[in-house]
Amino acid sequence: MLAVWSWFTFWLVLHTLFVIVAFGPTFTFPAISAMTQKDPGHAVAYIRVIEFIERRMTIPLAVGVPLFGTGLIYTAPGHIDVWKSEWLVISIVLYIAAFSFAVFVQSRNAARMLHLMQQMPAPSLFQ
Repeated sequence: MLAVWSWFTFWLVLHTLFVIVAFGPTFTFPAISAMTQKDPGHAVAYIRVIEFIERRMTIPLAVGVPLFGTGLIYTAPGHIDVWKSEWLVISIVLYIAAFSFAVFVQSRNAARMLHLMQQMPAPSLFQ
């Protein structure tokens, strides 16, 4: 059977890929933080990795997620009335809140933490 690509399929694939690539690595942040506690001598490098992933992958790709979601809504088979779809309205509000927090609070705090850690003296290996 030959698969037929439609605009809906196109937006669905992009939306799903962007969600996986943007938000998947953030699930490793607690493990990386635990490594920082066990190996404080490399804490700056660990924090730099977390800040890099957030600034270069998560935030930029997270911008595309609602755009592709909008494409899904408008090309869905049948008609999706956004304002009558309770789960869709709730998910949009939660996404806006989480994205705003990430951009305006979390990324600024992560950059500040990295800056402060880079200014700290290196720990002595012979304490």
